[in-house]
Amino acid sequence: AVGNQATGLWFDTDNTDITVTGAIVCGNATRGVFLEASPGPFLIENSRICDNGESGVMATGSARVTLEGNTVTGNLQHQIVLPWLADDHVETAAVDFETGRSVTIRSAQWTLTGNTIGGAGDSLLFSVGRWPSFFDTFRSDRNRWQHAERRDVFLVYPRRGAMAERLSFDGWRTASRQERLSAFVYP
Repeated sequence: AVGNQATGLWFDTDNTDITVTGAIVCGNATRGVFLEASPGPFLIENSRICDNGESGVMATGSARVTLEGNTVTGNLQHQIVLPWLADDHVETAAVDFETGRSVTIRSAQWTLTGNTIGGAGDSLLFSVGRWPSFFDTFRSDRNRWQHAERRDVFLVYPRRGAMAERLSFDGWRTASRQERLSAFVYP
């Protein structure tokens, strides 16, 4: 998915059992990968998600997401973002196409392992709200985080009505309680 005038790869509502392996999702006008209102599981592995006009990976109300062995770099605004300005980004209603029932999906059970995640300029590496449903189930380790110009490249929105906090890698480690074997590279 290269050079599209919109999102490169969009999973829109009620997706389950998705595996993406060895993809190249680069140079798209907005997002590289967008996961929306889906219970998962998703596995995106050994893929390159780069140089997209907004974000590399964006998710709203998506659960059981694993990013493993990917290179997510050079995306203009965010490398990985779970938008935090609206409550519906943490919890989303979707209709199960098999049963016709409405289900609520919370942004939870994310795993990041063995990825290279890098940016430059004003781009952020990871942006997320401080939702218990997310952080209590989040697992992240053995990642290589890098930024060409800044150290405060993780953004955490503490609560509704409060200012978002820009964190360094050490601050991100503390906030997420993860990344024990990960590294941050700052040239």
